Amino acid sequence: MCFALVCGSSRPVPSMDATPEQQAEENSVRFGLIGDAGLIVLIVLTGILGGSLTILAEAIRTCLMILSELFSFVVMRKHSGC
Repeated sequence: MCFALVCGSSRPVPSMDATPEQQAEENSVRFGLIGDAGLIVLIVLTGILGGSLTILAEAIRTCLMILSELFSFVVMRKHSGC
C-alpha cells in the first residue's frame, strides 16, 4: 500500500496499488494508443503524398477518437492510484 497526498491537505491518505488486472488493462490501452498513433502517422503520410483530402479528414477523425481513448487512459490511471 502506498500513500498519496490529497489536494489541499498535508495528511497522507492510503491508496491502493494497481492490481495485476488493472495493470493488464492499462498496458492494453497503452499498446492501443501507441498502435493508433502509428496508424495516424501512416494515414497522414498517405493523405499528403496522395493529395487526398478525404484521407486527411479520416486522419483528423482518428485523432479525435484517440483523444477519447487517451482521456479514458488518464482516468483509469488516476482511478488506480498511479
